[in-house]
Amino acid sequence: MNSKRGVLVIDGGSRGDIGVIRSLGFGDVPVHLLVSDPTSPSVASRYVTSVHPFPGLRATDEKCLDAIHAAATAIGTRPVMLATGDRALALMSRRREQLTEWVDIDLAPDSVINTCLDKSCFAPVARRLNLPVPQTYVPTTLDDARVLVKELSYPVFVKPIDRADWERLPAGTVNSAKGQRYDSAAPLLALFETLDSYGAIKCVIQNFVEGGDGEHMSVHAYVLPDGTIAGTFTGSKVRIYPPGAGVGALVVSKRMPHPEQLARDVLKALGYTGFAILQFKRDVHRNRYELLEINCRYSTWTELPSRAGCNFPLVAYAAMTGAPLPPIVQREGIAWLDFQRDREGMSTYRQSGEWTWWSYLKSLRPVRSWAYFSWRDPGPFLRQVRNR
Repeated sequence: MNSKRGVLVIDGGSRGDIGVIRSLGFGDVPVHLLVSDPTSPSVASRYVTSVHPFPGLRATDEKCLDAIHAAATAIGTRPVMLATGDRALALMSRRREQLTEWVDIDLAPDSVINTCLDKSCFAPVARRLNLPVPQTYVPTTLDDARVLVKELSYPVFVKPIDRADWERLPAGTVNSAKGQRYDSAAPLLALFETLDSYGAIKCVIQNFVEGGDGEHMSVHAYVLPDGTIAGTFTGSKVRIYPPGAGVGALVVSKRMPHPEQLARDVLKALGYTGFAILQFKRDVHRNRYELLEINCRYSTWTELPSRAGCNFPLVAYAAMTGAPLPPIVQREGIAWLDFQRDREGMSTYRQSGEWTWWSYLKSLRPVRSWAYFSWRDPGPFLRQVRNR
């Protein structure tokens, strides 16, 4: 029987959850899932030790806390808890005082979490700390937006402050709930008029960072409580989904010293602790990396750094349980693929001429890790196929 303390995860059925589960499984750490959907692919992973009922993150905090308390009590030994999504992260941060009665967490201070989650708060903090971010504007009313759209330098990129606002818009209103590019004032004004009619006008506008989707990259890092950075990982996004405004669909492990040092400087300026992912894009005209956002939870492709020698969930576990920290030594050239999203995005990439089917097939050669599929852990993939 495994005597190690377990890790408690609120399952959202996402790729990120599965990446964290497998990363912990590689280190023989028991994983306990809080699950609202029993058909979730995560439940089928061989690395899941136990499953516990959860009301879902749209339930009241009190109901969520009751479920977490019940699971922690059933597990027996005090578990560690990791955040694998923004809603779980927000719950854990705002109710950390109650949670730490039953579990160990490693989140950054609540003020830092709120700054990173709320894009309207991040912009003024970034300016004050002189962080390398694109010029950002935060209209608060439709009248503000009407004035602002006439003064902007296009193209710009618009993001919702709360992604849930865009997720509930009628289909076709926006291409992606993550954000969208606009090249002129008229369509941008039309967007804000639509957003205002649905009560979803809370957005940020950033100057678009010129460059293709292949200029996106991420720095993963873990900062110990004393401010020491235990290690970093840099991943280059070959393709994203949806193209032009999405998350990594094909990502390759690649050491990139300049953005890695930028990430270290940003984390130090913020007084950050715990796990973080800093999203950068290189401006091809100025050869400058711009910081787009900071995620305070694990990514959809967490399994890639773990397979490339940088297992951050295990680092977090060790830091919270007093175990020796595992080494973080990045291996380059290993790729992670979300086949479903990547295949869907290819229609756009082919229309733009950026990728052909032949260049696409060649780009898959370094793939050693997949969003759902794994030879060692086939259950999530098979469950996903059955669900579809």
